[in-house]
Amino acid sequence: MRAILPFMLLLSIALLSGCTTDDNNAASSEKQAIEQAPTPFAQGAIALDIQTDPNLNAVHGIANSCTLLVIQASKSSTLNNLLNSPPRLRTLFSDAGGGDDILKVDRYSAMPGQRITLHIDRSQNSRYVAIVAGYYPFPQQQHRLLVAIPVISESDGWWNKTWHARLQPLYLRLRLGSDSISQFEGAKPLPLVSNTSNTLPDTPVRPAGGA
Repeated sequence: MRAILPFMLLLSIALLSGCTTDDNNAASSEKQAIEQAPTPFAQGAIALDIQTDPNLNAVHGIANSCTLLVIQASKSSTLNNLLNSPPRLRTLFSDAGGGDDILKVDRYSAMPGQRITLHIDRSQNSRYVAIVAGYYPFPQQQHRLLVAIPVISESDGWWNKTWHARLQPLYLRLRLGSDSISQFEGAKPLPLVSNTSNTLPDTPVRPAGGA
């Protein structure tokens, strides 16, 4: 019994030392772990299940296509500023880039009465995603969504607890109605900070092949 005790003591010390080994991704709190979670590129890590009504983006009673923008950035403030800038949004609908602070822009032309799932690569450093539906004449508040890429966290150790966090795939389901995004599931939309000083552009976003 006396021989076993020193061995168990040494084993316990070794285990505790292993728990406290330096880890670049370890944090002392869950909040810190989430904030510093690695943000690597991930193929197909953003999925959008899109369903459109037969009267999608109706103008004068005629259904039209609706261009959908999926925009990635590392900060929510970056996307909020973009969503509050009609001139910058217009350039995105015109196949232009969004600037150095925008990591990736994907465009998809949704057709009336359609059901499709899009698989989009998550860019390196991406933490937030904005979705803009290009309803005629120009996207309003009800046509824009901002969500955070989900993060899962877990802890290790007993006394010296450390936290780790990593990004998770983002799966969203949305329905595009006649004049707005009528259904949205998969994430809690973040508040959009409006800027009343920005006015609507003079030229509307015209549906492809529409009025």
